[in-house]
Amino acid sequence: MIERLRLPAVLTHHIVLRLYAFTMIVGFLNGIPDVVFNFYLIALGYGSDVSGQMAGLVRMSGFVFGIPIGIAVDRWGSIRTMQAGALANIIVWSVLVFAPNLLFIQIAYFCSGTFFSIATVAAITALSAIGSTTDRAQLVGMNFTIITVMGFVGSLVAGFLPGWFGPLWGVAATDVLAYRGTLAVLIIASAAALLPLIGVAAQSVQFHADRGVHGETEVSVPLMNVVALTIGYFVVGCAGGILHPFLNVYLRELYALPDGSIGIIVAVFTLLMGIGGVLGGQLVHRFGVRPVVVVAGVLCMPFCLGLISSQLLIAVGGYFVLCLLIGMVFPYMDMLLFQAVATRQRGVAKSISTMSWSLGWAIAAYGSGIIQRTGNWDALIVISAVGYALCGIVFGAIPFTAVRQRNTP
Repeated sequence: MIERLRLPAVLTHHIVLRLYAFTMIVGFLNGIPDVVFNFYLIALGYGSDVSGQMAGLVRMSGFVFGIPIGIAVDRWGSIRTMQAGALANIIVWSVLVFAPNLLFIQIAYFCSGTFFSIATVAAITALSAIGSTTDRAQLVGMNFTIITVMGFVGSLVAGFLPGWFGPLWGVAATDVLAYRGTLAVLIIASAAALLPLIGVAAQSVQFHADRGVHGETEVSVPLMNVVALTIGYFVVGCAGGILHPFLNVYLRELYALPDGSIGIIVAVFTLLMGIGGVLGGQLVHRFGVRPVVVVAGVLCMPFCLGLISSQLLIAVGGYFVLCLLIGMVFPYMDMLLFQAVATRQRGVAKSISTMSWSLGWAIAAYGSGIIQRTGNWDALIVISAVGYALCGIVFGAIPFTAVRQRNTP
């Protein structure tokens, strides 16, 4: 089975392995708050409107700091930027776990989203400069698979940690103290993320760079054109942000599932995205990037609508397939974007795409929190389903190749 994946030999280089080790830890720590943070807020006495604000805040940080992150990656290099981000994340989660009031929680949670943006932008920018043009889809796809599979592990662990910390400290598993202990694991994970980057030179990520970069323009694309190319990211952000951050609350309210079961289900969602990333790489190799992104995006719609069902098996099964399809879309959107910009613009281009996605996610999540107060989950599901289908259509309509050709001497 492994042989059939035809992974490039560059995957075995120690620099790539270190980048992937960093990605593994980032994925793990990102999976923990997905399961327990909303429950932590509920334990503190806050409602779904605050959960919506928080989901918006954590993504809004990617919008606010997107351009500075891109500039930092292009100027300081991916490795130094990731190291700085991991150090900052240790401080942020230390503040968040022991925050005395909502304001401190809001500020710290807002800042926590910056680290994930740094990790995403810096790692993908580094990998996009490694290997041949053919290798890059596999490298980036594998990076997405690793971060999502480790998110699966993080979500799985997070579902059971409150049940471990609660009895340890003589409180219920749904007590604030149990959730604080669970979130404190993020401080340790952030420190561990520094370890794979120790001793890696900032320039070493260029070791296999394809000097000719055949088929890609080295003439800079105007900034407004880059912004226009990221419209699809905004649509994807809206589709995901309106529903995905609240799936744990949805499963608890509509199906009365315990935290452990919810943790397993959310973890499987994440795992399937990673599997989708691997399958998507094979489909991209056979059919090309754009057809895979377009078709998978449109197919997301009917499976998302399955959540409307009152039958848990149908709802969860449909979302399982949806996550598989999302995994075939998300990592390869960057490949389309990178086809249209110069190599030296990739840091900024990725940052702008992250900003666009974060803005869509933040707006949708904030609106979702308001709609949830009415209990109208069906409306949220329909909006999300339409958004995913629209994402496929948008990526099919944007002329990435035409932009490249216009900027090629």
